[in-house]
Amino acid sequence: MWQAMRLRTVVFLVKVWAEYAEQDPPALRGELKCLESGQQHLFKDLEELTSLISQLAEPAPSPTPKESHE
Repeated sequence: MWQAMRLRTVVFLVKVWAEYAEQDPPALRGELKCLESGQQHLFKDLEELTSLISQLAEPAPSPTPKESHE
């Protein structure tokens, strides 16, 4: 059975910097902060950032409607 998903907005603060530790091109590193929960996560590359956002921004399922007993 299909279940409707509730829409919600999740706001993140993302800090990204380049690290030039004998690398060319530089490694992109950063920090992701969920402003809703206050959770902070460090990431080592953009793929990890994408994965973190996907996990933290998953939509919450809608509550199951109560069946009417008429």
